[in-house]
Amino acid sequence: MQHIFNPPAIIANAPAFKEAPAIQKERIEFEDKLKRQMFFGSISKREADGRTYNYIDKNGEYVSSFLSPYNANILDNVEPEIKNLISALISKGYLTAGSCQGHTVGKEKSLTRWVMISFISLEEQNRFISQINSFKLPVFWYFNFLNTVENPKTEETRDGKSLSINFKDVQHKSTDEAKHNKYTNKDLADYWNIMFARKYAEYYPVMMCICSCPGDISVLEKIKTFMFWPFRNYYTTKLTAKIKSINNYEW
Repeated sequence: MQHIFNPPAIIANAPAFKEAPAIQKERIEFEDKLKRQMFFGSISKREADGRTYNYIDKNGEYVSSFLSPYNANILDNVEPEIKNLISALISKGYLTAGSCQGHTVGKEKSLTRWVMISFISLEEQNRFISQINSFKLPVFWYFNFLNTVENPKTEETRDGKSLSINFKDVQHKSTDEAKHNKYTNKDLADYWNIMFARKYAEYYPVMMCICSCPGDISVLEKIKTFMFWPFRNYYTTKLTAKIKSINNYEW
């Protein structure tokens, strides 16, 4: 079956609204507000190195908002060194659910270039990973990074992401506070169903890291990331070209 929409690159964290009462009417109203942000919002600020964000929290960390596949300006809100890769994935029908080009300036530094991609089954996730691995590029995979109640981060996965996707959506003063926000796999699926305009019970995300990885990799792989990181733009371009050559992801 042909996919209906080409999903966008998403940038973390969720926009904050006043806490919705625990009744269906208010939940629907909150979701409508959320859709408007995703469909028509934008990332309001950009650093000189291309980093996009909405504000900097009290700890100096950057916070930005999710955008929907229906947002006509989605690619204008993606960081420049990852933009062509995101565009290629979108054109093939993949549900990209987060991205970062990596940054070496500012208080919050990130030496990781990644794209989060969500699949509707492990079979399709594994098929994509196998295809990308066949290209023999310095791409690394990180699985347990979203810290849901069912799959919490361990000490070994302490560098994983924690999204703020509580449907009550309490405003956090810092991303440190947001990291303690507990959410379930169902909460994540509900949120992504709004963002992707779909109705799936589960999603199976994976972080595709280029020349880097914040997760649990071997010592040998860590050495490889150190060696390859200076050439991340070269390998990002090669990966983008390879993705343009693969078949569409059919929904």
